[in-house]
Amino acid sequence: MNEHSLTLSPLWQYSEEFDLYYVENRVYSACPTNPELQCLSIFAPAAYFADGKLVENALCGAYTAQTAPVVYENNVAGYAEARPRILGPNMYKSAEPFLKAGMIYVSAGSRGRQSSAGGVFTGKAPMGLIDLKCGIRYLRRNRAVLPGDMDRIITVGVSAGGAMSSLLGVTGEHPDYDALLSQNGAAMDESDHVFASQCYCPITDLDHADAAYEWMFGPEPWMDDFQKALSAPLRAVYIRYLNELALKHPDTGAILHFDTENAHSGTGYDYLMEVIRRSATKYMNKLQAGELDTSYSVENYLHGRYSYLGHKKPAPGTLPPKMPPSGGPGRPGGPGGPGGPGGPHFEEMPGIDKSAWLRFDGKDARVSSLDDMIGAYLTRAKTCPAFDERDLRQAENEEFGNETNAYAHFDVYLPSILEQVKAEFPQQYIQYAPGYQSALNNEKLDEQKRLLNPLNYLDNEKSARHFRIRVGSRDAHTSFTVTMILALKLLEAGKKVDYEIVWDEDHGRCDYPGELVQWIEKIVKEG
Repeated sequence: MNEHSLTLSPLWQYSEEFDLYYVENRVYSACPTNPELQCLSIFAPAAYFADGKLVENALCGAYTAQTAPVVYENNVAGYAEARPRILGPNMYKSAEPFLKAGMIYVSAGSRGRQSSAGGVFTGKAPMGLIDLKCGIRYLRRNRAVLPGDMDRIITVGVSAGGAMSSLLGVTGEHPDYDALLSQNGAAMDESDHVFASQCYCPITDLDHADAAYEWMFGPEPWMDDFQKALSAPLRAVYIRYLNELALKHPDTGAILHFDTENAHSGTGYDYLMEVIRRSATKYMNKLQAGELDTSYSVENYLHGRYSYLGHKKPAPGTLPPKMPPSGGPGRPGGPGGPGGPGGPHFEEMPGIDKSAWLRFDGKDARVSSLDDMIGAYLTRAKTCPAFDERDLRQAENEEFGNETNAYAHFDVYLPSILEQVKAEFPQQYIQYAPGYQSALNNEKLDEQKRLLNPLNYLDNEKSARHFRIRVGSRDAHTSFTVTMILALKLLEAGKKVDYEIVWDEDHGRCDYPGELVQWIEKIVKEG
């Protein structure tokens, strides 16, 4: 392995175009296997410098170079490897709101599910999280030469990156990760706890993700009979799971549950619909007040008489072929992958008529039911099982591989469900049961899943104080209940939680302009 120093002697570069100082691609591990990934870039407002040198008491907005919050954003998507951002228009678009507010922006890379070196896989679960923890420890190791308050680190991530952000928030300094941190070159005399976490559309609680998806969407006509046969028992698994959690309504304290006879009913369902209603109400009031960047009226919006920039989704039930090794087509950043040549692009899309299930009286919105939303507005995007896919084609199958095996099954509920449908589908049972059974009594896999689920670390003493969770109302990548449960369990653990579904946003950085910066400024004042 290459040996790297964890001491940073920053040679700050100045960008006249963006009026900021920066250092890029600084390796944060003493023994990296993939140094091009295990590194970070740091961007700071030019106001904190004079003649290229950091001035501790220099002011920018409400902060000095010593007191500025540090926004620590990962670029993880689909649990894949991610490089840190480098200076350019796309980087600046992400960093600009923070930099203009006087904050420090850090872009962290990490290994991922496809990373390899020396003929072995190096980035399987939980190595992406381990890398991001190494990055935080590296920042603290070098606090003396860097701008920013390292006791005010706010993590940010989207999708699987949102899951990483939630994990960074709850697992600070937890001893479960010490051995892996030491083996992977972390600054072991520093802390990896953070002050707050922003989690956009987190793909998390993978232990129950298949079951959660079936509770949300259920079977569709385009699914084959075998998929439909798996859907109902998976939904039943999730109903039992949520009911056993005994979650409480954050305002009334009432126990939240799902009815066993009708999945989309019960107090847990009612609470979710409260969150959805608040989401629609906020959007409709902003639309009515002219606060959104739109040209249509409330009436035209409700009846679909508008167009918007969006991207066409693949036909329901279609899946790409098994993904190739790092850098191949379909990888994030590669050809056909998000952010890469041939990837999803925006185009003019027709509006959706929502008048049959969405009402607005000028003050409050009403959504008739989740079932009425699901269809043209919120469509099922995955087959069944949704995450532990039968032919190992989902990102999560690759995430739970190991040093020598690229893919693995991980859903421990599916073996027994396959037994239930064995008589009706004997060929499918023979084809798929052995693979799913490999997830049972698998200590290595169990450890990977445990370390990658934030719900396992809610009682950690060094967890973050503040969490902000956002998911789009058109996000069909996982069930709404995944973020709902995360928010409620964090509240139960005594954390301060800002949780919303953002209306009309899809899977991604769903937010209203300026609200994240405002939240950071608010919590920094509160402490």
